[in-house]
Amino acid sequence: METPAVLPEVQSTPLPVPKSIFWRIAQAFVVTLLTLAAFIVVVILKPEWQDGKFSSYVVLMLSPEASWIFAPLLGYSVLSLLFLLAAPAKWAQAFWVRLGIYSGALLALQFTALALLALEDTFWLALLVWLAPLTAWPVLRWLARKIGVLWTSLGVLAVAAFLFLGYLLFEAIRARSFPPAYAFSTPFLFLIGFLFASAPFWSLLIMGATGYRLLKHYETRFTRLRGVGILAWLGGFAATWSLSILRTLQLYSQLPTQPPDCYIATAAANGHPRLVGSREVTLPGGAHMRVNAQLQRLKCAELALKAIAPRLHGVLRKLYDTLGRPLARRMTNPFVADSAYLLLKPFEWLAISILYKLAPEAWTLTGKIFKGSSEPGAS
Repeated sequence: METPAVLPEVQSTPLPVPKSIFWRIAQAFVVTLLTLAAFIVVVILKPEWQDGKFSSYVVLMLSPEASWIFAPLLGYSVLSLLFLLAAPAKWAQAFWVRLGIYSGALLALQFTALALLALEDTFWLALLVWLAPLTAWPVLRWLARKIGVLWTSLGVLAVAAFLFLGYLLFEAIRARSFPPAYAFSTPFLFLIGFLFASAPFWSLLIMGATGYRLLKHYETRFTRLRGVGILAWLGGFAATWSLSILRTLQLYSQLPTQPPDCYIATAAANGHPRLVGSREVTLPGGAHMRVNAQLQRLKCAELALKAIAPRLHGVLRKLYDTLGRPLARRMTNPFVADSAYLLLKPFEWLAISILYKLAPEAWTLTGKIFKGSSEPGAS
């Protein structure tokens, strides 16, 4: 009886991307929608004035007004990864796709470093967002095998809720008030920080791991034509950096030299003059702005509250600073400013009553200012 011949094992080249369709979709989501969301939410972190901080320059460079210059390079890398995720065996053989992945890893490294510099005050938070998924994933897989996916998911949500409530309690004890002034804005700000801090790092992991597999299993000999392609990309990268720096300096020079104070009321004064009753005044530095009686009354009431109840004023001011800046940036349309003016009317009437009862002398003085003075009551 003849012994059947043993066929030699065929060594297949491993794919540069995950075999699972789910993980391919997840990677496509990270490098497209999540990264786009990070570039959008960075607008909220933009500096309000020329504060001289290096992180302010970095945030401006990451803002859409300056980062759009990198769009062709980013688009090339993202498109290369999408082609590779769709048909890895086919497109891994194309050098222009591999070059897009290599250059995408470099771009992701660049934006990860810039995100760290922009989050200089919360450096530890960025590291936590980066390291937590890497360390928690093996633990979650082990728990899912032991107790099931449902109970594992519920446990993660319970731990997150416990940590968030503990954070609120800690801040309440430190601020000696519950809930702390920024309790309701904390989840929103955490989501913003999560998107901004995680997207560059996770893109770096995806592009870096994919590029390593391509370089190890699919890269062939170096040719002159490929060298020309690499040099062309590096030339475009250097030119893009130069234009981005110039655009960042231009954006910074357009910021006010003094910090803004009354965000929403100042923006509301930019509505239609006949409705909001605004007029243009010249500030001591030579800049121009529009003010109205509502803006002056609200500012005067704030100063009175600061003198009478400084602790309450501090709590309300912190909440107003957190929510007022992103809202005021969106009041560029006069009709939106008109709506803000009308919505602030109840607060204006409340300010009038407070001034009339608590500080009649200040009410008399401000009444004269409203009638004839051209000096702004608030900045």
